[in-house]
Amino acid sequence: MWKKNYIRFLVCIFFVGNVPGVNAAELRWSGFGSIVGGKVVKDSDLAGGASSTYQTDPTLSRFRSAIYDRDLNFRPDTNFALQLTADLEQDLSVTTQLTARGGNSFVTEVEWLYASYYLTPKLQINAGRQRAPFYLYSDFLDLGYAYHWLRAPLNLYGEGLSVYEGISAIFQSYVNDWDYELQGYLGSGSNVTSVIGDTELNGWSGFVATVSNDWLKVRASTHVGEGWVDVSALPTPIQLMGEDNPQDFSFISVGVFADFGAYFAGSEFTFLEIDALAQSGITGATFDKRVSWMLTAGMRVNDYLLHITASGRTITLTGDANPGFNDLEQASETIIIGVRYDFHPSAAVKMEYTSVTDKSDAVLLAAGKKLEVDTFAFGIDFVY
Repeated sequence: MWKKNYIRFLVCIFFVGNVPGVNAAELRWSGFGSIVGGKVVKDSDLAGGASSTYQTDPTLSRFRSAIYDRDLNFRPDTNFALQLTADLEQDLSVTTQLTARGGNSFVTEVEWLYASYYLTPKLQINAGRQRAPFYLYSDFLDLGYAYHWLRAPLNLYGEGLSVYEGISAIFQSYVNDWDYELQGYLGSGSNVTSVIGDTELNGWSGFVATVSNDWLKVRASTHVGEGWVDVSALPTPIQLMGEDNPQDFSFISVGVFADFGAYFAGSEFTFLEIDALAQSGITGATFDKRVSWMLTAGMRVNDYLLHITASGRTITLTGDANPGFNDLEQASETIIIGVRYDFHPSAAVKMEYTSVTDKSDAVLLAAGKKLEVDTFAFGIDFVY
């Protein structure tokens, strides 16, 4: 559906630009991509003779091509995107982004499609399909060239929902040497291939505040809404709220990033809470809250950047439906060590070693440590 809408959008732009008496839109093309290969180098034995694997994209959990195993694979982290902005003049523009992911067998999808209008030089209104502003790196989460990792740490950047349809307002200004940006939004989103199941968020709203100067960036956000998650098809004893019993979500994030040129450091923290209380027919455990964190640092030497990142995620389960599951924790910790080489003005080569340790409570590890796995990946990020 979104692919068809994208084609219709391009056709409309073409015809509008060629109708007599109508000013042609100024079209600006850009894009980016990543070509990455990787494999599991250390896994954990699971029940039934299986081994642990590494899921690189939480929005594509039902696709085998989004998973690293013992075989070298060039699909999970590979992507390509084409972005088009049509400037319709008088402060109005339309932006769309077409993305193909290797983890989704390179099926082309419309990631963004929204209209922007500047009410004032500092206040912009957007309407349509947009990036969900959950994190410090949300605006360029797919743009690997914009950061030092091959992929953002999954312990933190792993909601399984990255876009929404709705409206947003962005106000930008400055005070002395500080720039600041305020953003508010309202909309809804869905993803049937999320790592935690079919996900639907309704009436979702949020507020984001960012302040920055030459070397420091601080960002904080808060988000609330109603939603449901269906994990009935997943092989897990954990049952979350269902479609017939939507729950209230609340999500907050705080991020800090300092760049001193020769070296940098950053951190980010998120907290997700779901009011998934006991209900008739529910057995096992329900999702209560989740805490995620990340610490990263790096050093630049000429065209090389060496970096290390530690991250963690802890999901606390409530046993209201079954006291035997009360306060259980599904947890993991990850160490990422990598290097980036900027060999070209528009491209960078990267290599990374990622080690994940499963810290879950013993009762949740009956089938083995499915989160525990080490991977090695290498590739090239580029922009054009």
